[in-house]
Amino acid sequence: MSRIRTLAPRLPLNPNNQFGYDMLSTIKGTTKQNFKCLMLTSPGERVMDPEFGVGLKQYLFENFSQELKVDLKTNIRQQVATYLPFVKIKNITVLFGDDFDSPNYNKLFVSIQYFIQSTSKVDVLNLTVKND
Repeated sequence: MSRIRTLAPRLPLNPNNQFGYDMLSTIKGTTKQNFKCLMLTSPGERVMDPEFGVGLKQYLFENFSQELKVDLKTNIRQQVATYLPFVKIKNITVLFGDDFDSPNYNKLFVSIQYFIQSTSKVDVLNLTVKND
């Protein structure tokens, strides 16, 4: 009988007969999920670690500028260095609502190309955050 190695439950949780919930079984998939959680969690949201998180949604309510892009990129790099030290960021692209072709105010797009050292894999995390 072969064993299937699982690393973490897939979020959001979905019931599954084999393991109870859908599971992630690769380092690449688990890293991407953890990276996404780091980006979307607001600082202070995790009570036991109030410094955790980039809080992308909070940037929607700032005045979009080049300085804000630099601040966001710096925040992302600092959070990754602290909470995902095995990930090396290769490139970060930040687009605000007025950078899009159509009027998409109150929208933020972040694309992060990163390298996972333990697997020597490169992946991209694309996130679009908007005010719903």
